[in-house]
Amino acid sequence: MKWYLVPTDFSTAATHAARYALELAKRGDYGVHFFYAFQPDLDVQSPFLYDSMAKLQEMWMEKLEHWSEDMRKSVEGIDRSRVRNEVSIGFAAEEIIKLSDEDDYSLIVMGTRGEGDRIGTWLGTVSSKVAQEAYCPVWLIPVDATLQPLRNILYSSGGDAIEEEMIHQVVRFTRKLEGTLHFVHIHDTHGAPDENVIERIFDTLGAGAFGDLSYIVEMINGQKVVDELNAYILENEIDLLVAVTHHKSFWEKLMQHSVTRDLVRHAGIPTLVLHKDDHHTLNDFIDTVNWPLVLTK
Repeated sequence: MKWYLVPTDFSTAATHAARYALELAKRGDYGVHFFYAFQPDLDVQSPFLYDSMAKLQEMWMEKLEHWSEDMRKSVEGIDRSRVRNEVSIGFAAEEIIKLSDEDDYSLIVMGTRGEGDRIGTWLGTVSSKVAQEAYCPVWLIPVDATLQPLRNILYSSGGDAIEEEMIHQVVRFTRKLEGTLHFVHIHDTHGAPDENVIERIFDTLGAGAFGDLSYIVEMINGQKVVDELNAYILENEIDLLVAVTHHKSFWEKLMQHSVTRDLVRHAGIPTLVLHKDDHHTLNDFIDTVNWPLVLTK
């Protein structure tokens, strides 16, 4: 059985994402792995450090087990065998990213605070880092989301969006949802304009199995990319944002501004983040869920 990895901080946002993941899991051959990581504030010179750490971990595991059982009971049709719990000592984002590299997980489902989210809370900080650096797709669920079908999917990226394999995954996903794909290409204003980008997008989308796809292609220029994307989302009633990024070195992260990071902070709709060099692709997720499906907006 494959698993959805669902980090929690026991907040309203995490509770909302947990129910979402359970609803999704019961429609496919998946289990839900609830995960909590904590950093203890202990005296490292204390001779009782090991006992104190063990007691803290036991306390958090007891809380997680009670919480996850409440989550399981809130969603009809989920057997206990499809839920597991884990508590780890360490920095939450690093622990989640490390787990995402294992073969067991094909998707991370995390809560966000919704529109207007800012870095500064546990979930806001962790979700931004995980979305950028995880080794499997990350689905971010706003706390103020409501149930409705996913019909309009916005696929947003820079140059990575043109890569055929990434397009192929998102096209398959959009067709399973019986939706319309809004392909919004972000032009990097610091580089030379790609005059052939629209032609290349049409060539890829219009070839072979993509021919009957319902899609729209747009180009966003300018420096206020997040603002322009948010305006497009509202105007076109977008239900799901799909963003593509790739893992960066320390110096790249330091020097480059991340559109994905800002989208995670500000997007008021579910956001599915794919990584160009993911170890686990969206295809695993697509093939094991019963579609079309009403999910959380």
